Amino acid sequence: MAVVRSGIVIVLTAAALACATPPTDADVESDLRRLSADVQGLGPSPRLVVLNAGSSMDAWSHVAESRADGPSTRARALGRRFAKGSQRRVGIVIGGPFPQLNDRMVLDALEAAGSGPLPGLTLVMVSPEPPEEQLRIAALRRRVKLVHRRLPE
Repeated sequence: MAVVRSGIVIVLTAAALACATPPTDADVESDLRRLSADVQGLGPSPRLVVLNAGSSMDAWSHVAESRADGPSTRARALGRRFAKGSQRRVGIVIGGPFPQLNDRMVLDALEAAGSGPLPGLTLVMVSPEPPEEQLRIAALRRRVKLVHRRLPE
């Protein structure tokens, strides 16, 4: 009987998480602005990049598609902005409520930015979880200043 109850609790929890409404893009943008206000090196008007999805399943499908097909059009455009960090100071604040989507987009953008160092790039990731190790290593290798700010859940 305890096993059945545990199973029901797990199913109900999963259903609740799947149905949870993510914050609006405007809410995320407000959080990006607020949480990055104290970061040195962003410059007077950093670029804000909201990464959001309709649900965790939608975010997961974007991540899976990126892993299969390579950087998206949006990641390539972001990569062109990152690449400017090779020659001048560039401040970007990026993030949203889905950590895997955040990490994947930044990794793809770094890939799209070429292979050289980006010492002028200051990147603030606003996410419920810190960047994964693969991303931290990629940023370190490219000489990107990577700062994490925790997005409240």
